[in-house]
Amino acid sequence: LAVYHRQTETLRPFSPAIPSKVKPAATEYFLENEDGSIWVATASEGLFRFSGKGKLLQQFSTESKPALSNNHVLVLHADAQGLVWIGTFGGGLNCFDPATKTMRIFTKKEGLSDDNVTGILSDGQGKIWVSTYNGLSCYRKADGTFQSFYEEDGLSGNEFNYTSFFKDKEGRLWFGGMNGVNVFRPENFLEQKLNPPLCFTNFSKYSRRTDSLETWLPGSRESEVIVISPYDSYFQIDWALPNYFRPGKNRFYVWLEGLDEGWYFLGNTPSIRYNQLPDGHYILHVKGSDSKGNWSEKELAIPIRVKPFFYQTWWFVLACATLAAGVAYAVARYRLQHLLEMERLRTRIASDLHDEVGSMLSGLAMQAEILELSKAPHDFSRLRHISQISRQAVTKMRDMVWSIDSRRDYLKNLLDRMREHAEEVLAQRNITVLFQAGELPPEKKLAVDVRQQLFYIFKEALTNIARHSGATEVTIRFGNSGHHFELYIHDNGRTSGPKKSSTGLGLANMKMRAEKIGASLEVTHDDGFSVLLRMKKL
Repeated sequence: LAVYHRQTETLRPFSPAIPSKVKPAATEYFLENEDGSIWVATASEGLFRFSGKGKLLQQFSTESKPALSNNHVLVLHADAQGLVWIGTFGGGLNCFDPATKTMRIFTKKEGLSDDNVTGILSDGQGKIWVSTYNGLSCYRKADGTFQSFYEEDGLSGNEFNYTSFFKDKEGRLWFGGMNGVNVFRPENFLEQKLNPPLCFTNFSKYSRRTDSLETWLPGSRESEVIVISPYDSYFQIDWALPNYFRPGKNRFYVWLEGLDEGWYFLGNTPSIRYNQLPDGHYILHVKGSDSKGNWSEKELAIPIRVKPFFYQTWWFVLACATLAAGVAYAVARYRLQHLLEMERLRTRIASDLHDEVGSMLSGLAMQAEILELSKAPHDFSRLRHISQISRQAVTKMRDMVWSIDSRRDYLKNLLDRMREHAEEVLAQRNITVLFQAGELPPEKKLAVDVRQQLFYIFKEALTNIARHSGATEVTIRFGNSGHHFELYIHDNGRTSGPKKSSTGLGLANMKMRAEKIGASLEVTHDDGFSVLLRMKKL
């Protein structure tokens, strides 16, 4: 490379510092910016920016940040605002802002006449003129829109030559093409007008339920809400832009409000199809422009409602919830009634046992005692045995009645029964009882099995103490400790002797009862007889 000095009419070599990783590439275009930097466009390695002394300041490519749309750069142009416009081969028009270090890309999608850019000029009125392989485009910075011109608009041809462009001192723009040179004053060339509004021309949908295609013309129904059944596989909406000059070059943008995040380019197809949209309310917005970039006067807005399946409606969900609540209520009521029936049955059985069987056993015991006290000759030992058995039967029956009586399901009833039994069994043997009950909710209702097994374990432990211990004092602790409930029974009796062999069956029964209610049971004979039951907190 070399730099030509006009004043001295000499050439000075320009040897920029190019990284070794950059592959050799043909140079397409040069641009010297107002800040003295030199921009070099290449055919395959993108765009390079050097200082006036050849130091590499920045390289732009499809991999850089910001990135080019294509690494083949054909032309460059710097406008009065300092923006650098970059024309590419196949990637459209790029615009780099040195102040914000951002890159904007314009292609046919944004309204450019073609993605192969051959020339770029500013007209000094806020517009950028771009020649391409297929027409001439004018970009308006004010509103960000393009207006394009073609051979039928007066140009010598649609294909322009690479680097064949120039702006003279009078402000006229020159663009050379395959069929000659085009020269014009921008202020006299532009003419922009609004197109008539878009027209909604046709609607069609396919129903899976009826296996048929339904089509209708909007006409007076254009403003009505289009209702889509959940059984419709797809629906299609067609429209038209009433501009019949090169209609194939019309461009359309659509936005389905309620689904899309914003506008997207549809191309030149004046229709759109949607397949099985989620239920909900939508508005289809459509706007269009003709081949010259003239926009339709008013965008099209079509309201759409997609109905849900019946099982997705609020009333169906409410009905199911109501039905579920009704079933749950019925089940709960049935269970409550069943529990009440069971409690009434338990109360009735307890009352019948107490009134009928209890009275009979008590009467039998009394008769045996009367016979024993009479002076008539009898077998006194047998009568005494009958009397003892009768009294034992009454006691056991009373315990059984208490255990199944639903009126005794509360914690306070269990405590009262334990105290009563301790007095009955131990006090008559002159054994002192220390009963310690922790802070427990007296009105707490216990499960029948828990209440029964706790009492029977307690009863068995006291029976062992009364029969085999020889103790003079018994300590009973009953209450919650941390996260557990504990029942602790301890006496000061013998620690060895016949007790271990004579109570084996009773201890086995106690452990079996503890397992039934998920409790652990520890029985020790060191320093007296001790029983510790631990289960979940009451």
